[in-house]
Amino acid sequence: MKKIFIALVLIFAVSSAFSFTDLYKVNLDLNGNFKKDVAGGKISTDVKTGYSLVTEIPVPLKIGGFRLSAGLEYQLPRDVEGVGQISYFNKYLVFEKSIVANKFHSITPLIKLGQGSASTKKGMGDVDDGLFYGIGVRYKLSSLAFAEITYTVNSGEYLDGDGAVKRDTEYSKINFTWGSKLSPIKNAYDRYSSMH
Repeated sequence: MKKIFIALVLIFAVSSAFSFTDLYKVNLDLNGNFKKDVAGGKISTDVKTGYSLVTEIPVPLKIGGFRLSAGLEYQLPRDVEGVGQISYFNKYLVFEKSIVANKFHSITPLIKLGQGSASTKKGMGDVDDGLFYGIGVRYKLSSLAFAEITYTVNSGEYLDGDGAVKRDTEYSKINFTWGSKLSPIKNAYDRYSSMH
């Protein structure tokens, strides 16, 4: 529990530092689970909590009322218990549309869809590139603070046995990030100071 608290404080600090532009985020990846098909069933393994570096750049285009962004996400290597280490580099589009939006706050469901490239270490076998997708929600309090939670999945394939058979893999997790908008806070403080 102490490690989770420290991680949340770190995410808040780093995301706040990056949030001048709304382009950069640091995610905390929780409740990771790695599944792979084997002959006769599936094997499911826990994945330890990890971090991801994210940039999402708005695209000046709307599809069906959805705003678009192009995203890149690098998941720092994390332990797959008893198996090895894995990380992904994801390239994706974000489709988002606010269901509540006013000067006080906004609530925005979002969908992510793209491709992920896996990298493995410490004895874990190779995993092929595959589909990356996610669904989540972003909450903003005016222009001062934000939080985002997303359920994401990286799918792929690996070579089983002597390499003659390809079988499916799936890495699922919950991404969480939060932070404050430092520039509006500073501007508000400067205006307050100038009046007193």
